[in-house]
Amino acid sequence: CRRKVTIMTHETLMQLVASLFSIVANLTGQPLVSDALPEVHRVPHAQIEAMACQHTCRVRAIYIPHLGVYIDDNLDIENNPFDRSILLHELVHHAQAAMGKYEDISLCERWKSSEADGYRMQDAYLARVGSGKRIPPGIAQLLNCK
Repeated sequence: CRRKVTIMTHETLMQLVASLFSIVANLTGQPLVSDALPEVHRVPHAQIEAMACQHTCRVRAIYIPHLGVYIDDNLDIENNPFDRSILLHELVHHAQAAMGKYEDISLCERWKSSEADGYRMQDAYLARVGSGKRIPPGIAQLLNCK
């Protein structure tokens, strides 16, 4: 069953992205090397599956350097704090790419470390907004490189 999602204007979406990106900067405790925002594309879930997994999967968003964030158009990022935290998680990856974080480690370890950061900041954001829904502790430890 699909949720009814409010259609955001591009301007409203980019205002939300700017606000979330400033929260990412605050959560990192470090100034970001760039305040350039990524393009954000709201796309059908099937497109995200094709980009991230090549089969059915639960991924709801993906960040691709130089292309931006692709987020499931079924997510209610305007009204639902958890859905919005998924966008924030991808913005963490954009900040990591801009800062060159984890460039000196293997691709597998880079991915696992960047996801651990993303989940940690996503959970901190959910705590900050008083959400009862949280990221399970240790979720990043379950990640396997294939």
